[in-house]
Amino acid sequence: ILTYTRTLPNLHWNALYVPFELPYDVIADRYDVAYINDVNGYDTDENGEIDDLAMEIIRIKGGTLKANYPYLIRAKNDEAKAMSITLNNITLYAAEENSVDCSSVVAEFKVTGTYSKIAGSKFSTNEYALSNGTWVPFAVDSELNPGRLYLQITEREGISPVKVSTMAMTRINIHVKGE
Repeated sequence: ILTYTRTLPNLHWNALYVPFELPYDVIADRYDVAYINDVNGYDTDENGEIDDLAMEIIRIKGGTLKANYPYLIRAKNDEAKAMSITLNNITLYAAEENSVDCSSVVAEFKVTGTYSKIAGSKFSTNEYALSNGTWVPFAVDSELNPGRLYLQITEREGISPVKVSTMAMTRINIHVKGE
């Protein structure tokens, strides 16, 4: 028997990165879970430059979540923020850092799950943390807790004619496909 406990800070999308498989039906009543599909750029003011970036995620509706895979989770109500999941006959896998790549014409977007606690000062200016359902640059005085995700962005300079505004790189919103 394994009991996984954690307190989600809010009702926005948060990281889910665990070293065990998780049957969706065990958490479906209290949580929405999604996988990362891609990142889209939008020219909202039609000036020829991308000024809004959105990470597209797709909600999971069944099956089993893989161990050591970057997912996003959202509590359905305030009571569910105090997460406690008990699983029977569970296999713990070796804790490994794994990434998903959702690159676009504009940049390479790589989301990595980690089991290490990392000081914000260790991250570069092209690495982002999940905060209130949005990817934002790491604050130097912050920390990334174990079992969390971070986003690394590498711009494709010289490859694409697409320009991305500085403002677009200060936050990347999360968009649920179909909502």
